[in-house]
Amino acid sequence: GADVVGIATQDLPPGEGMRGRAERRLGRRLGQRARVTGVDYRDAEGRLQHVPADVVVSAVDMFQTDTRLLPEHLR
Repeated sequence: GADVVGIATQDLPPGEGMRGRAERRLGRRLGQRARVTGVDYRDAEGRLQHVPADVVVSAVDMFQTDTRLLPEHLR
C-alpha cells in the first residue's frame, strides 16, 4: 500500500495563468497562486516518492484536501 502525503505545487508569479477580467477580479482576491506539479506519497517500504502530474483529482473531501494535502501557504 501507499499513503498520499501531499499535493506538490510550484508558486506562480502574480497574474500568471490568468487573463483579462479574470485576473483583475480574482487575482487580487485569491492571494497566493500555484500550479500542481504532482503527488507525493510514502510507499509500502516507507520511502517518500513523487509522481509528476499536471492535474490532481482528490477523492477525499475538500476539508481533508485543504488541511492535509495542500502546502500550508495555499490553505
